[in-house]
Amino acid sequence: MTIVEYQEQVKAHLISSSVVTSMQVVKERDELMDGHLRMRLTSTDDSRLEFSEYLVRQADKMVTIKVYSYHWTDAYHKLIRRWDNALHNPTLPGAPHHIHEGSEENVLPGNPIDIYQVLDIIAQEIS
Repeated sequence: MTIVEYQEQVKAHLISSSVVTSMQVVKERDELMDGHLRMRLTSTDDSRLEFSEYLVRQADKMVTIKVYSYHWTDAYHKLIRRWDNALHNPTLPGAPHHIHEGSEENVLPGNPIDIYQVLDIIAQEIS
């Protein structure tokens, strides 16, 4: 799979999602070996998800998410949850993967996650 194919697959999934009511591409870059996708989404409950994925293509042609942030807020821009793998919490189990729950200060251990899993979580929580 190429970076372009991965990005197109994500956008097609978002278009067909029953949770997403609008989407905006903020940044999209695709090169042979890496790329970046940043988007803003609005969901059926007017919450918002802004996400960023820095992608790399491995020698075996598999695309992996190297750096990510999925920032979910309510309609008033108050943080609900952010999943990311920034290196600012190195002592947490599962680091660098972690979750900001309800505030920047409330940081919980996390696991690797992708946009598909995040959308599933949002769908479960808003239904």
